[in-house]
Amino acid sequence: MEEAWEVDPLSVVCKAKLGKGQSGDVHLAEDGSGRQLALKTVPITLQTRDVAQLLQQLRELYSSQHPNVTAFYGAAYDETSSVVMIACEYMDMRSLKDVLLKAKTLPEAVMGNCALQVVRGLRYLHSERRIIHRDIKPNNVLVNSSGAFKITDFGMSKELSNAFSAGQTWIGTNAYMSPERVGGLDYSFNADVWSLGLMTYQCCTGLAPYQGSNTFELLDQIVDGDPPTLPKGQFSNEACDFVSLCLKKGHNERPGCDFLISHPFAKKYAETDVRGWLHKLA
Repeated sequence: MEEAWEVDPLSVVCKAKLGKGQSGDVHLAEDGSGRQLALKTVPITLQTRDVAQLLQQLRELYSSQHPNVTAFYGAAYDETSSVVMIACEYMDMRSLKDVLLKAKTLPEAVMGNCALQVVRGLRYLHSERRIIHRDIKPNNVLVNSSGAFKITDFGMSKELSNAFSAGQTWIGTNAYMSPERVGGLDYSFNADVWSLGLMTYQCCTGLAPYQGSNTFELLDQIVDGDPPTLPKGQFSNEACDFVSLCLKKGHNERPGCDFLISHPFAKKYAETDVRGWLHKLA
């Protein structure tokens, strides 16, 4: 086994399956010290000469240190089972998608605090790491009972794209992709801002941002239709404006993370303590 872990691979014990995603399974595991971690296994067949290069790419990609980005403990390739194993911080409330399944919607104050934390994580990825996430959605925002919201899976699909079928190499979940990406145009960091806007809309309303009977219909709505808006009267002016700014179809009109951090919606709920609300869901 090729090793590139800070955690000893032989000491990791899987305890329970947390979920299954497009790229692989996620298990709750423990290392030799008893520390809990999330272990993601991604099926992929690699030539021996490619293993070290991929592990180094993953090590560089995930060497991020920010309170709103999940911590990375290391990666390894198991030649016997042909899987890449990625060890990350365990978040006990799982993903924002799991929270939504229980709660149906997030109160505006909770979503405002969540949005601020996600924007802080995105600003770090964009400004300091120069990474475009490409797949911001509820599944890729993890939550813990301490009230932290953290971005995960940034860039992973890019590094491991050859592990997926041809239909899956288009990085980014279709419903959250920005119009410029759907149209095959050049895109930049504010493609993630569009996805953040859709995620905020979905968490506030409980509604999918776009719905279509097939992928092509959905993509047509993104490119040719009007973006969703929060109903005025049900949500504050600050929340409505935040979502509308994120969902500007012209990417040059979309604000960056520096602007969004100081937006009234983010500032309004910066000090909101979300722990009590989360504990009710646990």
